[in-house]
Amino acid sequence: EQRAEVAKQKGLVRGVEVTGTVDRIERYGVFIRFEDGQSGLLPAAESKVPRGGEVRKYYTLGDTVTALIIEVVDRGRIRLSE
Repeated sequence: EQRAEVAKQKGLVRGVEVTGTVDRIERYGVFIRFEDGQSGLLPAAESKVPRGGEVRKYYTLGDTVTALIIEVVDRGRIRLSE
């Protein structure tokens, strides 16, 4: 709950467009780190990766990505969509 409140205070709420860099790449998506140090998950299903495609073929560490916050869940976890 506290992390969710911090995200809200920083303006990281549903519907806000954010820009950050790819910080970590997983099979299921990429983690984007924002300027303020917060990060969010861009799931493969919400990204430019076609269904069944390999995430690593479309993103590399350090890439700049602009995405939309679609959800801030408990504990302040942020889900993104491209």
